[in-house]
Amino acid sequence: MIGVFGPVNLAVEIRDMVAQFLQNELKLELSLEKTKITDLYHDKAAFLGYYLRINKPSEQRKLTIEKYGHKRKVRSPHVVMLLEIPHDKIIKKLIDGGFVRIEEREGKSKYIPLAKAPWTQLDHRSILNRYN
Repeated sequence: MIGVFGPVNLAVEIRDMVAQFLQNELKLELSLEKTKITDLYHDKAAFLGYYLRINKPSEQRKLTIEKYGHKRKVRSPHVVMLLEIPHDKIIKKLIDGGFVRIEEREGKSKYIPLAKAPWTQLDHRSILNRYN
């Protein structure tokens, strides 16, 4: 993954340079069909099971700072890189593995953890193998 702060044509130029380097120096081929250029302000990028995106609020926030007895308003930094997890996939995996069940209470879904008591006698490697 390569992050580029700039226009799309700059990202395309860098991608082409990386493809050329991989071909000439390492004898590898970069698949252009699998290589995606994403504008993180408007879309998410999936990477290693996570989602990357940029949170940019539409309004600028102003903070009041007091220093040396004087108050002044300053703009706060408002562009933040976020790393998100796919909640739905994780919950589904936990339910399918028998680690969690869903109960409906007062019109709301509640996740109830389930004990794996027989697993307490297993060594760490066996537990990880059963989970994965």
